Amino acid sequence: MLDLQLANDLDIAIDAYISREQPAYAQAFAKDAFMSGSLGKVYPGLQRAAMALNNKEIRNLWGQPNNVGNTGGPSARAHGTFTWTPGETGIFTCQAAMPNIEDNFYYMMPLDVNPDREPNWFVDSRLFRIVDLSGWQALEWQFQRTGADLITHNCAYQLSIPSKQVRYFKYTNPQAWIPIPSIPFPDLTLPLSIQGEFRTGKDITTHVSLTLNGKKYDVGVTQPANDERRNLPKLTIAFQVDPNKLGKVCSLQVGDTELRAA
Repeated sequence: MLDLQLANDLDIAIDAYISREQPAYAQAFAKDAFMSGSLGKVYPGLQRAAMALNNKEIRNLWGQPNNVGNTGGPSARAHGTFTWTPGETGIFTCQAAMPNIEDNFYYMMPLDVNPDREPNWFVDSRLFRIVDLSGWQALEWQFQRTGADLITHNCAYQLSIPSKQVRYFKYTNPQAWIPIPSIPFPDLTLPLSIQGEFRTGKDITTHVSLTLNGKKYDVGVTQPANDERRNLPKLTIAFQVDPNKLGKVCSLQVGDTELRAA
């Protein structure tokens, strides 16, 4: 793999080359280099990061800050408990407060960003394994970028277990999970390898494709980005465990977790 400085220099050169409307092979070269991990900024091995002390929002550490996951923080609803053990395979466990009223567990990490460059091309790679499906409602994962213009691009997917649907998140109001009928629901009794490709423009976010266990599916959904002046420029990555109403302990093995941005 190229070192980051060389990758960034190559990235700039390719951007300039394509902007001069050179032949299509230049675009193909750039895409191949990016998808192979030799182009752009790489955030590798994120499952090895520890949890922030006092569950604060701290760069390069995991946490569940503020009122996230629908309960916790200042919410009046009861919130359950969770643990995080980092490693080559991280282990996240949680148990909802009972009765479970949307007691979900959103776990996120703010990443370092280069203020001199605004990335607009992303690959989000994950490896998950659910230990016991019987206590689960859904598994969600996302990354989110708020640029210097304070426009927020949300790139999220959900596996809804009761409905056996793969969904993407419509971040603009009214917010909703939207099914993608063309993508078959994976077997969640097995390890799940995920790779999502995204592009962002000034005011739009595009879910380009989703690869599940080596099978690539075109998504091709473009939606407006959100103008959120309350946010500061930042880049975050996250996953969320949604327990069902049974009150069981949910356990998620979190393998290779990587974000690439160019």
